Amino acid sequence: ARVRYISTDAISSMWSDSVRFTTKSTFLPTGEISKLMAYDLDIGRHYGVCLSISRNGLFLAVGDPLALNSQGIQKGAVYIYKKADFRFQLYAKITPGSETLGVYGAFGSSVDISDNGEKLVVGAPLFGTLGYGAAYIYVLSPSGYLLEQLLEPVLATNQQGFGTEVKITPRSEIVAIGSRLNRVDTYYYLQGTWN
Repeated sequence: ARVRYISTDAISSMWSDSVRFTTKSTFLPTGEISKLMAYDLDIGRHYGVCLSISRNGLFLAVGDPLALNSQGIQKGAVYIYKKADFRFQLYAKITPGSETLGVYGAFGSSVDISDNGEKLVVGAPLFGTLGYGAAYIYVLSPSGYLLEQLLEPVLATNQQGFGTEVKITPRSEIVAIGSRLNRVDTYYYLQGTWN
């Protein structure tokens, strides 16, 4: 990330990797933003096509549905940034596992993160051999984000686009998954599983 500040007396810093503040009164919010970029060379041309920030402001999820995996196959990815010392730093890169069976699923086409960053929902609207779509739910653990459950549509049809849009409620108890077929499915977290 590249950042700079403009103080209340109109003095600005140079662009740098970090800026330290001594008091809140020395910082005047402006239209300046931090610029985040994927750290690796396998990003597609859609890095940043969707994003979500946790309500507590500590986590930022950035989708790239065209990112390449280590074998050069377009699988998609979600980059998770965590705020530390007034800036976002890369925390994790999440890619789909072998459950996509080599099929491009547009993983990272939609993302949503819970208020506290403990749950992450990722849409893959072209998942499956017929492109019916899926949504991945991850949970934050001490070792990073782990796949909690893979959700697939109840009635899978060709090019359904399940996972085109994803949302999670503030307390992480309900997930809504949109598709291209005028349908939204909701899932509730009950007794350790999404139903």
